[in-house]
Amino acid sequence: MSVDVTQADVNARACAATYIVFSVIGATPLLINILFAVRAGRAKALTVGPGLQILLTAIGFLLLLLIWVHAFKLQVRDGLLFYRTLFGGTRTIPLDEIASADIKFGPDAPFGPFYRLTVHPSPGANRHPIVINMKVFSKKDLNTLFDILGPKLKGGRRFSIFERKSG
Repeated sequence: MSVDVTQADVNARACAATYIVFSVIGATPLLINILFAVRAGRAKALTVGPGLQILLTAIGFLLLLLIWVHAFKLQVRDGLLFYRTLFGGTRTIPLDEIASADIKFGPDAPFGPFYRLTVHPSPGANRHPIVINMKVFSKKDLNTLFDILGPKLKGGRRFSIFERKSG
């Protein structure tokens, strides 16, 4: 299915499941710190000295993860695809300059996303490919983007490493 790119509109942020997963990851050191202090009968140690430093570091780690997740944004408007991350900034490509897009699983770069959509510009566009971390967005938002990309999306829509065989 293809969508008229002049009418296409996507405004996606990280989905709720992503916030939950990263909250659990970020809160684990915080909860372990509090649990050990309470079990040792030194809950007061969390308010002074090294205990406070550890507590504040754990809170900072949790906040950094949530800020990182919040920074993800995928937008299609006015014939442009925008993708923003905290450390990568905003990358933009006009929809009519997209030559192809493909979904890949596995490590590509040391800090690149494991589950990604790579949008390749036309050869004469003088742009670099945009690598979108698909894991943070909802399937609904990704399906809308796939509809916009239409036949430029090579290899079909994949949401899992394991392909289901029908029949």
